[in-house]
Formats: sequence, structure tokens, C-alpha cells
Amino acid sequence: MDIHRQRPNQSPVDTNDITKPRLSQRQLLTSEKHRETSGWAQALLFGEAQARREIKLGQLKPNTASIMAGKKRRQNSSKPRKQAVSRSTRAELQFPVSRVERYLREGGYAQRLGSSTPVFLAGVLEYLTANILDLAGKEAEGNCKKRITPQHLETVMENNQQLRALFQGDTKSLLDETSQLKKKC
Repeated sequence: MDIHRQRPNQSPVDTNDITKPRLSQRQLLTSEKHRETSGWAQALLFGEAQARREIKLGQLKPNTASIMAGKKRRQNSSKPRKQAVSRSTRAELQFPVSRVERYLREGGYAQRLGSSTPVFLAGVLEYLTANILDLAGKEAEGNCKKRITPQHLETVMENNQQLRALFQGDTKSLLDETSQLKKKC
């Protein structure tokens, strides 16, 4: 059976095409022959704006953002872009998770932070604040006042044993205790 025999709906096989080295996409785009026919390839490699206007050979510069692995371009997408949702909204918190994370990073409390650390801390701070304000509101209501004053907060802190222990001023740092132990040895 002859491999070069032509089938009815097929063009004759050119044996030179098999032996020729294949051109890269870049070489194809810069060759005069393929320039007009490969508009979609130019749009992918060099950006849509450059593919539309007339560009002379050798002037093409690749759009590296669209070539990067796994990156998809959204310019021709028919779907509208989703609106960004904050981490506070995702966690259903009122306290700002991003700000808590920034304070944790700037404070230098740890070399690394887990992704759930600021979310958890923001939740704890919100819970404490809500409880303190609830108790202060009851205190203000007991004094026939409509607004919470600093005096109401102060009396709540003094009367509640758990809050008094939490916000006591004489707590020592763990670093101070360990440094004193090392000095004694």
C-alpha cells in the first residue's frame, strides 16, 4: 500500500513537511506568511490591543502576564467579576480581621501567623467587647441613664470578678519570668 496515495477528500501529502523542523509560535507569528491568519494567536501571546493594530515585524513584545502558567485573561469573559468578600464578612464578624492581622504582624509577636489566627483573635475580641458593653448597658439602665459612660464601664470591671482578673494591671510577662530564672542560675 502506498502511503503517498491521495484519498478523495485530502490534499496530497508533502513529505518535506514531515522532515522540516516545526516552528515555535513566536517564529510563526513573526513570519510574514502567518501574520494575517493568526490573529487569535497574537491576541493570546501579545495582548489584544497589540494584535488589533498594525505591527511591523520585530516590534512584537510578549505580554508576560497572559503567558504565565495557569493565568487566565478575563478581558473577553462574558461573566461579570464577583465582588470581593472581606474575611470579616466570611467569618460573620464585626471586627476587622485584616486590621487585627496587620497589628499582629507589626507587633512582632511571632515569626509566622496562621491564616485562621487573626480570624480567631477578632472573634474573641468581639465576644469580649459585646459582653462588656452588655454589662455596661445594664449598669447604665440601672442608673436610669440612656448612654454608657466611662464610669459605667469602670463599675462593671470592678464588680465582675472574671473581667477584673483579665484586665488586672499587675500581670507579668512570661519573658520577664524566664529572664529572672536565667539570672538566678
